[in-house]
Amino acid sequence: MEDLKAFEIFECKNIAHRLANHVERRIIGFMAVFETTAGQLVMVTTRRLGDGEPDYVPFVVAEPDPAKAVQLVSRVLAPDERARAICPLSAEAIKEFGLESGQFTNRWWE
Repeated sequence: MEDLKAFEIFECKNIAHRLANHVERRIIGFMAVFETTAGQLVMVTTRRLGDGEPDYVPFVVAEPDPAKAVQLVSRVLAPDERARAICPLSAEAIKEFGLESGQFTNRWWE
């Protein structure tokens, strides 16, 4: 279980770094615990066909409550996919993706 937690922390930092680079500016305090959390980074685990390793797909969700953020994303997932909130996002980060409350995207790299 500790290995999974360490992996999630690593993935969260890795994704946050890529997100910050994507918007072409550094988002100060991106990984910090914010006074006002405006969203969540939700990681979706997708099983590959055969014996392959699972895929991990990050979703940026404009919902501060982790459980509600997971619920929102889960509505569009296949039955064998799992969603898990892994870190909070600031209002500034959510604004960078043009998301309104209750919206989410996994297309942050386009």
